[in-house]
Amino acid sequence: MQQGLLQQFHQLPLLERAARCAVGCWFNIEQGLCNAVQGAEGPNQIFPTGWFKYWGVARTFRRKGNRQEICQLLLDTRPQLMTALPNTLRWGLVQQLSAQIKPINCDIRPTSLVSKFAFSCSPVTFTPYDRIVRGQFGTSPHDYLAYRNAFAQQQVNIEQQLGAFTRPGGQVGLAAQDLPLNGNVMNQQLFVVRTTDWYLLLQGRFDPIAAKNPVYDRPII
Repeated sequence: MQQGLLQQFHQLPLLERAARCAVGCWFNIEQGLCNAVQGAEGPNQIFPTGWFKYWGVARTFRRKGNRQEICQLLLDTRPQLMTALPNTLRWGLVQQLSAQIKPINCDIRPTSLVSKFAFSCSPVTFTPYDRIVRGQFGTSPHDYLAYRNAFAQQQVNIEQQLGAFTRPGGQVGLAAQDLPLNGNVMNQQLFVVRTTDWYLLLQGRFDPIAAKNPVYDRPII
């Protein structure tokens, strides 16, 4: 990240910081992990190198649990997750899967892990379940359906804020096309979803600079 912007990052508007995190993390990390999960040819490949480190859920994937059965279950459910539309019926898959895995995972219910696997399968439909964000929503533990419904409401607000955002040059509106990276432009719907997630994380005082996340470091067009 350019040193000048690195020093200024925490002074930028929250919405701009969220958008920069969304684009930077997507193109530098998340897109590659999603492609690897979607292209896995067997249960031993569904968690690519770097997946657990980025998502921080290794502790919920218990060593003494039946990992092979869990991976096979996730692989078998992948087609449903990859084709799922963003609606209540499909969001419920995360809740069902995490409950199904619990007995073979040392009685630990891995809702966060399952949500991030689902996100890797369909990043527009599913959002990562995170304790920082859940604390803001006030939803019950492991109630992914309530979490995702609350997220959907917040997403509407963020989309409106993006539409009204004034860019440094005075133009109104902040969209994916305004933050191209190496000739690539993020899908607009995904941009809104990921910006919403990062907005909530930043609002919860998560620091992407301290965590060394790849934040978009170019001037906004």
